[in-house]
Amino acid sequence: METKVTIQTFETHTEGEPTRIVLNGFEDLRLSGLTVEKKRNLFKENYDWIRELLMKEPRGHENMFGAVIVSPKHEEADIGIFYLENQGYLNMCGHATMGVVSALIESGNLEPKSLFKIETPAGIVKAWPTVENGKVKNVTIQNVDSFQYCEEKINLKTRSEIIEVPVNIVYAGNTIALVNINSINMDLDIKNIDNLIKYGLKIREKLNEKLDLTHKITKEKDRVDMTEFFEYRKEKPDKNIVVFADGSVDRSPCGTGTSAKMTYLYERGELNLNEKYKYESIIGTLFEGKVVDVNETKEAKLISTKITGSAYIIGNHTFYLDPDDPIVGLDI
Repeated sequence: METKVTIQTFETHTEGEPTRIVLNGFEDLRLSGLTVEKKRNLFKENYDWIRELLMKEPRGHENMFGAVIVSPKHEEADIGIFYLENQGYLNMCGHATMGVVSALIESGNLEPKSLFKIETPAGIVKAWPTVENGKVKNVTIQNVDSFQYCEEKINLKTRSEIIEVPVNIVYAGNTIALVNINSINMDLDIKNIDNLIKYGLKIREKLNEKLDLTHKITKEKDRVDMTEFFEYRKEKPDKNIVVFADGSVDRSPCGTGTSAKMTYLYERGELNLNEKYKYESIIGTLFEGKVVDVNETKEAKLISTKITGSAYIIGNHTFYLDPDDPIVGLDI
């Protein structure tokens, strides 16, 4: 058969959230001397149609997520990863990192060892896989440092009224707006998912219109990437739903979202250093994490978190694009 491109992938899910892992191609992205962030930007400039091909219909869907494996620049890093979603790119992703490490080890593409260092657009992330008889039981990642930006209040129009919603904005590899579900008078339940998506997108939009964020460490301009609704629960783990992209919903408890929530709780005095914290997704799956270090600098209080979850290989694919096929990627 004739094809414009041949792309091989592993397919995984981490606690319910998919990752399409791109294994081959793009040799110019493997050149030495470029950081993973710069390689991601090069991909965005030259290969964004590949993201659309793999993430959108008919090969993907509105909740598809992806990871591209590249060689790292930093000498300490074992591999490089950057991240794709339906509408663009994220700087960091915990569930996808767990998926990549699990898939590469189980397929024999990565020799098992106790610690891997991974270069991402957000910085160096550490990963500790638990391997038994060649099977990766779980992966613990140490995310890039988190910090709290600010607390804000926005007005949100619901069906019956306009309400004032408190929002806590935290950087955790991505910039996340944390919202207590009680503040919007709604249950954190799959039956409410359409409204949760609508409100999540509106909250992000309003915050990005209102705020002029500057990253406290890099000093680069920043913006809110996603909205995380959470629920405190007494007898069960806290629960969340994370809305990102153009209305995608994370099926896992979200790796960067879990880091952000632990940062939020630590700052409020509700979570202690090295205290275990379980976080439940909208479908009932769990991550377990903890705050492992706190470093006070003149720019910010930097909080280091670890998160543990399990990923599973669910397939591998070879994708083609027929030269006569007019459809690369669809938004429906």
